[in-house]
Amino acid sequence: MAGWLLAALWTLAGTSAPMREMARIPESMRITAGYGAQMRLALPFAAVGSGAVDVVAAAPEVERLGTRAVTIAGSGEGEGTLTLRFMGILPVKTVRVSVGAEKTLVPGGSLVGVAIRTRGVLLVGTSDVGGSPSPARKAGLRAGDTILSVDGSEVHSAQELAARVTGPDSVALTVERAGERFRATVRPIADSRDGAYRLGAWVRDTTAGVGTLSFVDPQTRSCGALGHAVADIDTGTLMPVAEGYLYRCEAVEIRKGEPGSPGELVGSFFSGDARVGTISENTSYGIFGRYSAQIDGAAVPICTRSEVRTGTAQILCELDERGVLAYECEIVRTSPQDAPAQRGLILRVTDPELLARTGGIVQGMSGSPILQNGRLVGAVTHVFVNDPTQGYGVYIEWMLEALDGGGAAA
Repeated sequence: MAGWLLAALWTLAGTSAPMREMARIPESMRITAGYGAQMRLALPFAAVGSGAVDVVAAAPEVERLGTRAVTIAGSGEGEGTLTLRFMGILPVKTVRVSVGAEKTLVPGGSLVGVAIRTRGVLLVGTSDVGGSPSPARKAGLRAGDTILSVDGSEVHSAQELAARVTGPDSVALTVERAGERFRATVRPIADSRDGAYRLGAWVRDTTAGVGTLSFVDPQTRSCGALGHAVADIDTGTLMPVAEGYLYRCEAVEIRKGEPGSPGELVGSFFSGDARVGTISENTSYGIFGRYSAQIDGAAVPICTRSEVRTGTAQILCELDERGVLAYECEIVRTSPQDAPAQRGLILRVTDPELLARTGGIVQGMSGSPILQNGRLVGAVTHVFVNDPTQGYGVYIEWMLEALDGGGAAA
């Protein structure tokens, strides 16, 4: 009986509102020296800091779900822990806290044209040749694979691939799939329509589009944009970058978003000396490279994911000849994330002008910087299809990690 009672009490405690709130607290946090991060701590739990971490304030009033706001700050750069204790006595959770120096970036917001030439050629589909099954498909190739070389010689375009396949002899392809390389032997087939030998593979070697610049590092001139990957429209595969450029872009049309129909900023680029930067990496958290144009605007501190709060914020974006402007929005939800992940924020556009002109968040605004209390929080990534006034954002921390880590995708 005692065992059953204990099990019931444990289950009840685990599903209670305080324990659910406790589960939302991440296993690790990063905060900036000189700033405070805030968390909601369920009653009757208390927080105790050690090392470089101090608990500097606790709001006297009790909030919803029986929680109290606790402010954590760093006593200096270094590592520390935050121990959460039941009734201030029994430790139930330990959070690792890293306190770092303030980092500043120049927020973007300008509309940019994005042009990428792939490393190798991306296989987007296979097709039969005449009445015979696709040789590429028979050899095990599938959509999303990247063909890097033919018989040991690199290929950089669809034209080069076609030029290397000239007869009935088998060719050895070096193929990359999900980061792993392998060799595939394919025997071309003559197409009965024109006699040309083909692999039965549809490939793509370039892509282009419009997005928004997220930030520029004034010290290194490194830059980031989009907040998400450039993916092939047919396969969803990240486009591997051999060469890429950012261009100055002009908005020529705004297609207003409606529930069920995302809107779009239509831009025009590739004119004259419009190149403003290069692209070297395409990751799940944005595209990254170096900015070569004049850097406009002042640098602002970044805001770590632990320091972001729900409430008023601003989106920076460019809609017309007035350039980059700040538009009001509200961060309605933050997600505790211990490792790089998309959709860290949910935000709602509240600015009357932006709502009137775009309906909220539209395609082309991906990468628009999100600022809160003068600090760079992250970037807009996606719109809610059924509610264009709302969308997702990615934390600036994850964009910087992708940049510093050489662009490793999740």
